[in-house]
Amino acid sequence: MIEALRQGRWATRDRLVPAGFMALAGYVIVLGYLYIYPGILTAPGGTAVVSDFLSFWVAAREAVGGAPATPYRTEDFAALQAAYIGAGHYFAFFYPPTFLLMLLPLGLLGGVAAYWIFQLAAALAAGWACSRIMRHWHGFLLAAALPTSFNTYFYGQNSLLAAAFLGAGLVMLAEKRHILAGVFIGLMTFKPQLGVLIPFALIAGGYWRTFLAAAVTTVLLAALSWYVFGTGTWEAFFAQAGFAQKTLNLGLVDLHKMISVYAAARQVGAPIQLAYGLQALTAFAALVTVWLSWRSRAPFAAKAIVLVAAGLLATPFALSYDLALLAVALAFLLRFGQTESLPSWSATLALVVVLMAAGTRIAGEVGFPFLGPILLTITIWIGWRCAIETKDSETVRA
Repeated sequence: MIEALRQGRWATRDRLVPAGFMALAGYVIVLGYLYIYPGILTAPGGTAVVSDFLSFWVAAREAVGGAPATPYRTEDFAALQAAYIGAGHYFAFFYPPTFLLMLLPLGLLGGVAAYWIFQLAAALAAGWACSRIMRHWHGFLLAAALPTSFNTYFYGQNSLLAAAFLGAGLVMLAEKRHILAGVFIGLMTFKPQLGVLIPFALIAGGYWRTFLAAAVTTVLLAALSWYVFGTGTWEAFFAQAGFAQKTLNLGLVDLHKMISVYAAARQVGAPIQLAYGLQALTAFAALVTVWLSWRSRAPFAAKAIVLVAAGLLATPFALSYDLALLAVALAFLLRFGQTESLPSWSATLALVVVLMAAGTRIAGEVGFPFLGPILLTITIWIGWRCAIETKDSETVRA
């Protein structure tokens, strides 16, 4: 099976497709059990999903009800959630009002229905992007059935939506639809920490139209959210920035759920200054790698793999469910294999990355907090080797 993948053939679909459907069916059964029958992850009476998604839904309800600034007022937002999860615990909403605008329709639905519709729509969008990358419908299965996707479903998070926008932007760029690529990249700014290296990649590659389109889309989306929600909402968002930084510094978000070098360093006892210093060095190395790869004449798929993994490695605030973006990197690896022979062991390493990503949620708890940075470094190396070996083969042919 690995050899067939290495040669870029689809001959393994008789094994991979049933395995993917089995995984997806398993996810549905587990989620159905957790969210519907016993109410383990639902509020009493099944009125809402008690996970990160609760903050999305309550924020959308407040926006629909005419109070869009409430999600950025900690005490008020916590009080609203207490009706579902009790006092003493709440889910923060650190996203810009542009994401609140995207969530607005969910405020018209019940909590559980909103969860299922949001996750289904995000999975289908990510699947479309991966299918467009792979030029095969298997992209839907790849996006939906990876263990990292289940982590996103479990937490009710939005990482598959980010993967959809990122994947769509990159594949449009590969197809030389530069303006549309910029639009999708601009939409991804609802989760800006995951796209910090994208502007550098676009500049390095000379994709100025895409860069401009992304900037214009970002501004227009912000302007639309300002028009809909008003100035007060944006003021409340910026006022919350200090609390967001405090959340990271004090570990109010469990460090073992995170995949960054910063979080790993903190877990092994490093002081905040040292942890941030190590993260800064890591981010700089990731930036240099992206810059060099996107300045080169490497195949676009190889550049995309490097960018996806390096972007996740560069930010201090990335969690295990954000590894859902690896679906985009894997889709580009399979696209690369359709026209080029994959480097030795690349497919094996890709499988290792998937298995490692499945364990990031508990890695910190069992004493291995650097699992996330390691698997992202391996993914960057896969993309880099694809670029280097293709260049070497072109030199030989010449």
